[in-house]
Amino acid sequence: MLNLIKRIFSRSKPKEIIQEIEKRVAMAPVPIVSPLKVVLTASVPHRKKGYLSKTEAYHLMRSVGGRFFTVEFLKKDGKLRIMNCQVLKDQKDSVLGYIKVRETGKMRTDPKNSIRNINLQTVKKLKIKGVKYKVR
Repeated sequence: MLNLIKRIFSRSKPKEIIQEIEKRVAMAPVPIVSPLKVVLTASVPHRKKGYLSKTEAYHLMRSVGGRFFTVEFLKKDGKLRIMNCQVLKDQKDSVLGYIKVRETGKMRTDPKNSIRNINLQTVKKLKIKGVKYKVR
């Protein structure tokens, strides 16, 4: 990592430095801590067709870091559901492919019953940080 930082900062133009850092961070599988102690979170690069796999969608939802996002999925009865939610922090990876979220609409009225499970196999669309993703 230190050699990479030395190589990046040996260039003379600031634009090239910023572009190189953004390129490296965009492809990083885990969060990176820069020498300036700024945490840059991992992101998923844009696809040509705009589709994400289910595992990429899962990792993207987990890496949001407590921010709100919108998810569109099929409920157990087959109805399409659009939910604004936030991922719960303290949860383990589910073997069955579920992720626990807190529904935004119920947080104020009924906070104890605002926790929902989303089946990752039925997720159709995501909207995170203003970017829309389609899930295969």
